Amino acid sequence: MNGDIIVPALKTALGLVGPSVATKKALSDAIRCIKVDLSPEDKMMTLTASNLEQTSRAEITYNGQSSGSFLIDSDAMKSLLKLQGTHLDLSLVSGSINIKCDRVSITIPTRDATAFPDMTESFSSKESWSTEQVSTSFIEHSILSVAHCAGRDASRPALMAIKFVNESDVRVKTYATDGHRMSIASVQDSPLPSMLLPTSAIKAIQRSIKNTPTC
Repeated sequence: MNGDIIVPALKTALGLVGPSVATKKALSDAIRCIKVDLSPEDKMMTLTASNLEQTSRAEITYNGQSSGSFLIDSDAMKSLLKLQGTHLDLSLVSGSINIKCDRVSITIPTRDATAFPDMTESFSSKESWSTEQVSTSFIEHSILSVAHCAGRDASRPALMAIKFVNESDVRVKTYATDGHRMSIASVQDSPLPSMLLPTSAIKAIQRSIKNTPTC
C-alpha cells in the first residue's frame, strides 16, 4: 500500500500556503490556521490559507477514504513538517486527524472549518497550484536559484519577492532583484499564475526542501 498522501508533496504544499496564514492576534483564530479539504471522489487534498490580504491554495493527490474539511494550526504544521517518511495514512475522526507515517503515529487536533472565510472567488481554475505543477526540480532551479538577489529593504516591498512570468505553455521565467543586481532563470515546466512570491514564502519553501527526505 502506497499510503493516502505523499509526504514530500504535503511538505511542499505547506511551504507554499504557510506564509499566507494570518499572524495578527487581533484576527480570528480561524484564519490563523490552514483549511484542509479532503475529497476522495476527486482524489484531492486542498490546503488554503489567508490573512485577508493575500490568499494561497495548494492541491496534492489524496488516495484516502476520509472526507470533509477541518482547520489545523501552526503547531500541527510543525508536526507535519517533521515527518520523515515517504507516504502517510490519514484518518479523520471527530476533533482530530490520526497520522501514520512509517513507524510514527501521531494525533493532531483540528478545528471546525465553518468559521474559515469562503475564498472560492479568490481563485480561478488557472490560479490553482498543484504539486504536479510545482515540482521540486522547478523550485530548486527557478525559485531558489534566483532568491539570493531578492530585495531585503522593507521600504521597497515590491522587490522583496520573486516575479513569475509565463514565456509559453511549457516555460516559466523567474526574476529577482534588489535594485542593484538581478538574477533570471528560465525553466521548462507547467505554467503558473503571473505573480510575485514574497521572500517570506521563499524562506518557508527553503525550509520545506531542507526537511524533505530524498526519495
